[in-house]
Amino acid sequence: MKQRSVNFSRLFGILILCFGLNSMALDFTYQTFLLSPSQAKILNKTSAKEDSLLFVANSKDGILYAGNRNLGRCIPLFENDPTKTQEPTALKDGTLQCKNLALKVEDGAITGALTTTQNLKLNLKLIDSMILQQQEVTYQYPKDPKQSTNALTSIQFYCSKDSKAQEILQQMYKKSFDCKSAKSVFLNNAQDSMQNFFKEFSQTENKSEEKVIEKFLNTSSFEEQKGDFLYYFDNNLIVFLKNNYLYTGGAHGISSQWGVILSKENGIIPLNTMIDFNNAELKSLLWQEYQNYLKSVESEAFVDFESFKVSEAILLDYDSFIFIYQPYEIMPYANGIIKLKIPLEQMVKLGNFEKTPLESLFVP
Repeated sequence: MKQRSVNFSRLFGILILCFGLNSMALDFTYQTFLLSPSQAKILNKTSAKEDSLLFVANSKDGILYAGNRNLGRCIPLFENDPTKTQEPTALKDGTLQCKNLALKVEDGAITGALTTTQNLKLNLKLIDSMILQQQEVTYQYPKDPKQSTNALTSIQFYCSKDSKAQEILQQMYKKSFDCKSAKSVFLNNAQDSMQNFFKEFSQTENKSEEKVIEKFLNTSSFEEQKGDFLYYFDNNLIVFLKNNYLYTGGAHGISSQWGVILSKENGIIPLNTMIDFNNAELKSLLWQEYQNYLKSVESEAFVDFESFKVSEAILLDYDSFIFIYQPYEIMPYANGIIKLKIPLEQMVKLGNFEKTPLESLFVP
């Protein structure tokens, strides 16, 4: 029997009157500081120009992270507590733990460094700053009194009043918008995301879209959450961690993460032109990191070496590349998303980074 076709735009155009729209708008500041030559030498054990810079991400609640190539990623000590959630935590007063030392934080500012032999007071010179605003929208399918559940899609996203930063964001989101128009633009995006799910679902049913949605929501629920976190930045690059969660019924939803690496000058960086994902040496290094992870959680391997793949979901950190594995890829669902790190000094041999925006990562 031929399927009946109904205009989804008409159906969802009516529903748009019933959305819930959050008014949340949070500012995040990303600062670049210059260390004096003597302080850079103590902190980084080098006087190289690249490592005299310290990159610090802030919110109104404190510091989210800091770092450079030699310090690695400096995070609040309590982020290592397994009882904490995966959400980034801001530090107002306390300690940021780096690879080989700690940074002292007082009233939301880095004031010193603690090494094994010294308690060093830092006088950081601010040389650059970028502000991104995080907003959120929620689109909700209206709850019918006869239905036990409803459908909801929420999106967290960034915008910026700085034209250069906003240009980068528009390239990442592939949308034209500013901070004033952002909520309207992303609300439409949330609506389209929900609409596309039910449109695909309806193709398996010999019923109208309205009937399919009614049937689906009477027996299940739909929840989709999308959000971004600026995970890394330096004077050349910006890296976003993209998060997605989808629940359509059953025991649990499915989470996924991936990275988007952008050049401040050239936009999105295509890693597939620089990294051979079939590289045997890279696979072996990641396999060894997988074995180290298994030891840390006292677990058996979920996949064998032949089935193990080099993940194409990649983040950049201050001292390494991070390869992200989604639930069920290399571990059961209960283990969540797994991140395996390959240090920069090893990655330099495993990719074609010369004359690319990533070349600066490997300058001695």
